[in-house]
Amino acid sequence: MSNSRIEINLSMLNLRINKQNAIATQQMYINKQPDFQREYEAWDDKMKTKFVETMLLNRAMNPIWTILNPDENCEEILDGMHRVTTACDFLNDKFSLNCKYLKYPDFSDYNKKKFSELTPDDQHKIRNYNFTFNQLDSTYRTDIDKR
Repeated sequence: MSNSRIEINLSMLNLRINKQNAIATQQMYINKQPDFQREYEAWDDKMKTKFVETMLLNRAMNPIWTILNPDENCEEILDGMHRVTTACDFLNDKFSLNCKYLKYPDFSDYNKKKFSELTPDDQHKIRNYNFTFNQLDSTYRTDIDKR
């Protein structure tokens, strides 16, 4: 049994959750919704905005857990699908922030802004936010008791 811990910034994570992009750039594909994962239900505005706030403040969060799938030669997300999906959705301008949920008054300038509308400095913070990944070996895929 082995596991490893790595860090992946949001830009690379965004590339790796797209199978074609991952293959084209010689990266291992990260499947964010494998067959054992529950269905994705989008977070509400409050959860999404608070999550982006965490990235803007460069605060640590819980690691993302993945399992190696040797049959598909990919990593599959065991825990962290909502965080990965929300971060990548924001990076790809799929939602704007709702700052009535933020506790920092100096964030009021972010209200109703999508990623592309942030300052270059803030875009840099988001793109380079590091996610910690705990990578579990393939035995976790086949042994439900380990999961």
